[in-house]
Amino acid sequence: MANVTSTHPDYLEYTPLWELARASVKGQAAIKAGGERWLPKPSGASKEKYAAYLNRAVYSAFTARVHEGLYGQVFSKKPEIIGAESEIAKNFLANVDKSGNSLIQFVSDLINDTLKTNRSAILVDHDPVPEGTDVNQKEHDGYRAFLRWYKAEDIEDWDKTVINNQKKISLVKLRENYSVRIDDFTSKTIERRRVLKLENRGNEQADNWVYVVDVWELIKDDKNKDGKWEIVDHFEPELDGKKLDFIPIFFLPADDPEESMLLPIAYENIGHYQLDADHKNNIHLTTTPALFCENVELAMKRTVTRETDKDGKVTETETLEPVPLTLGGDVANFVNQINEGFSPRIHYVEPTGNGAAASLAAKKDSKENIEALGGDLIKKKKGVETAEAARMHKSTEISVLGSFALDCSIAITGANRLALRWNGLQEVVANEFDFILPTDYETEIAGAEKVQQGINLFRDGLLSKDTFFTDYLNMSEEEAQEEAKQITQEESSVYKENNMEGEGEQE
Repeated sequence: MANVTSTHPDYLEYTPLWELARASVKGQAAIKAGGERWLPKPSGASKEKYAAYLNRAVYSAFTARVHEGLYGQVFSKKPEIIGAESEIAKNFLANVDKSGNSLIQFVSDLINDTLKTNRSAILVDHDPVPEGTDVNQKEHDGYRAFLRWYKAEDIEDWDKTVINNQKKISLVKLRENYSVRIDDFTSKTIERRRVLKLENRGNEQADNWVYVVDVWELIKDDKNKDGKWEIVDHFEPELDGKKLDFIPIFFLPADDPEESMLLPIAYENIGHYQLDADHKNNIHLTTTPALFCENVELAMKRTVTRETDKDGKVTETETLEPVPLTLGGDVANFVNQINEGFSPRIHYVEPTGNGAAASLAAKKDSKENIEALGGDLIKKKKGVETAEAARMHKSTEISVLGSFALDCSIAITGANRLALRWNGLQEVVANEFDFILPTDYETEIAGAEKVQQGINLFRDGLLSKDTFFTDYLNMSEEEAQEEAKQITQEESSVYKENNMEGEGEQE
């Protein structure tokens, strides 16, 4: 490999998106640490002015709340595990990564992170087994298959090749930097890359693809202070005495990166943060009165400085500076009139601050956009959204999240089937294993087209509320009556809100 640190073009494209999503979920500390990346400096602002501008802004945790809601939906019910009755399966599922994590905990951490970037991978790995080791010795020494989990940023490169009329993953490069303790107080980071590849060792008559693992490390010594990449380990894993003809890696939720469902909310969240910074800056500028003095001569402070040159000559420099006015109810300041006919005047100038209303309205619009994108996962109440629209939003959310959960279930199932097989379970038994994440987050949701049809009929007066709910939303008569009552209350609330004079922001 010419350059072991090279990356896939898509990796460069998606890295900024992953950083945005992670920072948005992490919250205010991460966003503010990004400085001008997430909050551009106003034109002409000094370093000190920008620091104050940044400090006044508040980043609201909208994206984090949506992330928590999505994660909560995926694990709203316990995942279903099928085909784990054997002793081999029980032992493996109790510690799938050789770090003490059960399969449920492993998947929980995996899904929590993958929701942020929509990208991760599970590598099924196996301890290198010395040649000549029999089955009993292998079990005694603890040689076994296990799962490795890689985040989006650690999957630096990948490629596919058509093999036997089927496109297969033929190359994956994984970042595996790790820390080494030097002494009780210091440590250093070792840069490592794990390169997985398929090598064609066939002949003219047939192809023979072999799975090969090369582990590279950046070696630094007196001769190579900048470091030199070298292969420190080489493996050719075997299953049942045969070398693998595929790379045992499973991508979640798909082989290639795709945008996270959190990304639109993260964009809007950043926009809301920038609007908040402008709004707080407007408030700061327009609510602090400025003191003006007209036709006034303030008391002057005389300062004399003396300098002696090398010949002993003394030079005096006199400066006069006005003595600042001291503000306060129990302080008297004496001033002199400068020009006859013009009375001294000391007064405050207070701007109207009309721009703050515009920035406040923009913040409110931005928050409503976030609520529409995130649905009722981030809402404290339905607010002005009708029950029909809320249900439409929810239906869309669940179809996206359900698809995500289904794709992840397929990848997790495949990885565990292979690991169980590699740990000695018969192939026919291992293939009966299934791991299924919940996808039915809300029961009996009507299709979007049917719901929209019902909404149109209802608005045209051709459909009663009860019929709309029972026939188009598959709700019971009692549920329909309760929901109809809720709509009536919402319509009344919307009417009152739209007719109230003056409205304050609600965060």
